[in-house]
Amino acid sequence: MVNFHKFNYSKEHFNLIKSIDDIAQSDPWKKWRSPKMMSHFMSILPDKANYQVELIEKDDQIIGYGETYVDPWAYDEDRLDATIILPFSQDYYEVGKLALERQLQQAKQSGKTKVRGWQHECRTWAKPLYLELGFTETLVEYFSQIDLTKFYAKNHNDTLDKFNNTGYEIFSLPELQSKEPDWERKLFELWKGIEQDVPTDIELNIDFDIWKREVLSEWSLLNHFYIATDKNVWMALTSYERSDIDHQRAGTNLTGVLPNYRRKSVCTALKVHALNKLKEAGYQATFTGNEENNPMFQINLMLGFKKVGESFGCQLEI
Repeated sequence: MVNFHKFNYSKEHFNLIKSIDDIAQSDPWKKWRSPKMMSHFMSILPDKANYQVELIEKDDQIIGYGETYVDPWAYDEDRLDATIILPFSQDYYEVGKLALERQLQQAKQSGKTKVRGWQHECRTWAKPLYLELGFTETLVEYFSQIDLTKFYAKNHNDTLDKFNNTGYEIFSLPELQSKEPDWERKLFELWKGIEQDVPTDIELNIDFDIWKREVLSEWSLLNHFYIATDKNVWMALTSYERSDIDHQRAGTNLTGVLPNYRRKSVCTALKVHALNKLKEAGYQATFTGNEENNPMFQINLMLGFKKVGESFGCQLEI
């Protein structure tokens, strides 16, 4: 018997989500999100996102959960974004099917015309299920991680020398904050310019206030936001975030360069600089995600990142 229960934002329910994540999340996200972190990111979502969570119960045991919302970074009133978190085994195919069919019914009842799903490849039940119900795969993302104890910036001196010869400079965000009164807006415009160039299967329309609540939060390592500049132009960024569970790893938020500055080793030099600073700060590893056709994935592999996981996005017209 499978039942669904509305998430009530209680301490008990947050701890249930945490216990599910510890089992059913894949690397590198396993044991990353604390209840406090979950609560924060749920609380900053705008009303229009209509974020909903349902706990999934089978045989009197909570074994997973489903999330539905409209991505506020790519708001489309006709689309429902949805995911299902269940353990990896193929044994959960039928439970996943009930949960996904329920999400599709919710989308129809709310007048949506399309549903976007997101899943990790290690959940062996997921891709066959989504394809069976008519979804089309639209995006693949690779997750990779680097052991910073084995990273040495000196091995990339040629890249750093090439960057230094351009006259460009690298600053931490705190260094630029003291020089730029409107640093928030300037960082936002750089972020937006980079995001618009990242491969995606949805159309971004990033709102400043939503971006600020998420990116400039207590979970961001603002002292490990590094920006490459061409005089007064902020033209490349690499940024990191933290967990209050795993203190040995940093997560990558966004890394990229504006189109006019590509193929000048800017991103590679910026990453080398940032990885060295993270290592100096005591972090033992950092992880990131890149779309399969994103050049950053190859740059990361060259720097020593190793692939640890894979996810896929898919969409269905209803």
